[in-house]
Amino acid sequence: RALLGHADVSIENKIKAVDAVMEQIHPLVRNMVNLLVTKGLVKVAADLKDGYLELLDEHRGRQRVEVTSAVPLEPGELDRITKFVAELVRKEVVVSTQVDESILGGLVIQIGDRLLDGSTRSRLNSLRNQLHTEVAVPGA
Repeated sequence: RALLGHADVSIENKIKAVDAVMEQIHPLVRNMVNLLVTKGLVKVAADLKDGYLELLDEHRGRQRVEVTSAVPLEPGELDRITKFVAELVRKEVVVSTQVDESILGGLVIQIGDRLLDGSTRSRLNSLRNQLHTEVAVPGA
């Protein structure tokens, strides 16, 4: 990727590199990548890949889900979350996980453009906002 974005490497050498790396890839895909290289649009390749994967998932009835927790999830917990989300979206789900200690506890589940935020950090922020509102309007 770095080679393809490097200005000092000629387009011909970039195309040779793509052909060498993508030797086993379908010629249509290889030609598309070569076109992106030729037109200087290598940076959009990641977006194209993401769009393709979204369409493929939709076609196959799958939903990708990102689950963030404060600590690593146990296999049983992950199974329950996967089952819950699959029932919610009525699709097969492909779950990826990440750990973010800053959420303090609970879970944040990203399903497409929907966000289910059950994190302790979010709940504390909500309580803080309620307290500020109640303190700012005494007697109301």
